[in-house]
Amino acid sequence: MGKRWEIILSGIGGQGLGLGGRILAEAGGIDRGLYVAQTQSYGARARGGYSQSSVIISEEEILYPLVQEPNLLLALGQRGYQYYAAKTKNNGLVIFDEETVQPDLSLPVQQIGLPMVATARKINHERGVTILALGAISLLTSVADSLSLQKVLERHFRRQAVSLNVLAFKEGMRIAYAYSTAQQVELPLL
Repeated sequence: MGKRWEIILSGIGGQGLGLGGRILAEAGGIDRGLYVAQTQSYGARARGGYSQSSVIISEEEILYPLVQEPNLLLALGQRGYQYYAAKTKNNGLVIFDEETVQPDLSLPVQQIGLPMVATARKINHERGVTILALGAISLLTSVADSLSLQKVLERHFRRQAVSLNVLAFKEGMRIAYAYSTAQQVELPLL
């Protein structure tokens, strides 16, 4: 059986989770010639309500396009964390925002809390928090490499938005690197 990533990006509407899922699918799957499925859902009140994007990247054909047991969860809000953290595959990876999520450390998964929302706020780009998180994901995992993700960012954004989102992406890499150095973890984690 070939490599298969099942990824959930969860948070609240307005954080760009749908776009983040498409960017991750393109960089991690399509640009590498792999099979990809990407879906997204959100509550009736899109901005400020629950939102999530699901991505499957696989070396083999994807017969069912919905994530059943994620091996990577990004949680930018408590609701998504509560719903998906316990469903994450044993030894999977949960990356959560340390300001908005109270983690359950008894779960049998690797968990990393990063200051994603605070860092996005610090660079005056809170709506770019998912792009910032993609930077962290690129550094901590082998889902998609940073150069591919930056190329896809440049395809999706124009002019000033490119530089702002590349800044957010690099800040995500920076805080993930600071975490991995402080914790002396061997990368990639997943």
